[in-house]
Amino acid sequence: MRRARGGKRGYILAEALVSAALASLAGVLAVTLLVWSARTIDRAQSAVGAIRVLDRLYQESRLASPEALGRPASGYVGRYQWVRIPGRPLGDVAGQEPDLKLADSPIPVRLVVQWTAGGKADRRQLQAIVRPAITEPAP
Repeated sequence: MRRARGGKRGYILAEALVSAALASLAGVLAVTLLVWSARTIDRAQSAVGAIRVLDRLYQESRLASPEALGRPASGYVGRYQWVRIPGRPLGDVAGQEPDLKLADSPIPVRLVVQWTAGGKADRRQLQAIVRPAITEPAP
């Protein structure tokens, strides 16, 4: 009888240890999943923020003068670093003098936004052809 009792106690102890191990494993997996989902959410929100910055830069480019739009520019918006890289105006012909009538011709522009989220660097870019804002003649 003594052996039977001791065997049952050992079995209950082993079952309790296995249950505790499984509970701690479930806890570790839950914390890991929580950290992973937080990083993923941060990266997704950062990508949406980068799209908003690109939209803002595009809208500002549409309002820029031909001179300002033809120069490279860069800066920061929050945690986003941006660069505007203009191309050659579409009215320019290589080897010829620029025509004053085509001073406000459309300019190809590349907008690049870079940021770091979740420990990883990421970037988005937008290529567009932008017509500079036309300045009103002075009366």
